[in-house]
Amino acid sequence: MKELLELIKSDLIQAKIKVSESKLNLFWLTRYFFYSRTIRVIVFLRLSQVDSVLVSAIARSALKLRFIEFGKVVLGKGIFLPHPQSIIVAGGVKIGDHVHIAQYVTIGGSFKKSRVMEDGATQYLPIIGNKVMIHPGAVIGGPVTIGDEVIIGANSVVTKDIPSNSIVYGQNQLANKKVTIPKEGGVYAIMEDL
Repeated sequence: MKELLELIKSDLIQAKIKVSESKLNLFWLTRYFFYSRTIRVIVFLRLSQVDSVLVSAIARSALKLRFIEFGKVVLGKGIFLPHPQSIIVAGGVKIGDHVHIAQYVTIGGSFKKSRVMEDGATQYLPIIGNKVMIHPGAVIGGPVTIGDEVIIGANSVVTKDIPSNSIVYGQNQLANKKVTIPKEGGVYAIMEDL
């Protein structure tokens, strides 16, 4: 329970809700839960990943009301869904820390595509790094690796690896700019031309 509470605290920070260490208890969590639809959805998302079959089923049912489907994913801290609606993430996807996922995003695989990684494991699904912002309507599919500090533009299609500090638009197109995202994610600065 303590670990789950710590993850939810990192999600609250990502949502720009300042909570002091002393105030993050069940009372304040309940208050934010009822106050914010975004926090409510994120809490249900966290609960959908726990091992309890009953808790997981209830949380998944609550997410389906917003057309959100997350399989059993590896989910980092500081996840944020600014407009939690119509998001699909396949089971087995790995998502890093401080990742923003906007509405109408699909992250999944292609059963026809796979690749062998350096450690000998076979990759079928996306691996998303830290501090990644995925804008509305983006599709990430197949055995791809998204680096750290990446912005994936609205309605982009990503089927190839994306290096860190990049901006992606269209279909696997990289902008001639670098990007830096602060520790907590959420905002970014466009840097010099490449």
